[in-house]
Amino acid sequence: MGLAPQSQSPTRVATADDWECQPMPTEGTINIYINFLLSHAQMQKILMGHIPTAQEDHWFMYCTDSYIRFFRSWTGLLSSKHIIVKRATYIE
Repeated sequence: MGLAPQSQSPTRVATADDWECQPMPTEGTINIYINFLLSHAQMQKILMGHIPTAQEDHWFMYCTDSYIRFFRSWTGLLSSKHIIVKRATYIE
């Protein structure tokens, strides 16, 4: 899933109620720690989330104040959960 081009920007914020979300499987999961910085503009696009509109679109994504969550669109299974760390001048 990439960010939507300007002409296809989402019109509303995605929420957990927009998809049949299932919890992450408890077996076979690992924690991976990565850090990267996003600009305010980049984070604003991500916070809108992503609702699949075609069968070929494999991801549903929504955000809360603390997490970005990615789900497989076909199964609804939580694939990854990312912690949002807000800083004064950037978001980590």
